[in-house]
Amino acid sequence: PWRWLEISETFFCFAAGLISILGIYVSVAEMLNIHFFRMEKKAKTKKLFAANFSAEEIIRLADENDIIEIKIKANNGILKIGTSSDNKNGSEKFFDKRFFIGDKEFLNKEDFAEKLFALSNGGEVAVVSIDGISAGKLRR
Repeated sequence: PWRWLEISETFFCFAAGLISILGIYVSVAEMLNIHFFRMEKKAKTKKLFAANFSAEEIIRLADENDIIEIKIKANNGILKIGTSSDNKNGSEKFFDKRFFIGDKEFLNKEDFAEKLFALSNGGEVAVVSIDGISAGKLRR
């Protein structure tokens, strides 16, 4: 009877070792996958065409539109800026307009403009798209 106990202990220890080794392989594979995904994302960001818009032009677009999304190149990545508004179902009127840059919201145009100028390069902003339309198509 003790012989079977030794065999089962050996089997369970062997199985636990195999599972541990498999876990290490999976962890290493996931870390490599994350690394290559980040490298690929950076490469795609660099390849995106961007057209230079003046900060004033972007502020004017944001002020004139109740809802607009502008993707810009900033800090080695893509940043969403624009405006959002609410409306009642069936109504054409919008209210509670907010300006945003990334996750930060601004209640007025002046605060939005100040932050946008801080992100700009001498008053110029590299725009990738406006409402999903490529900046290259908009500048043609």
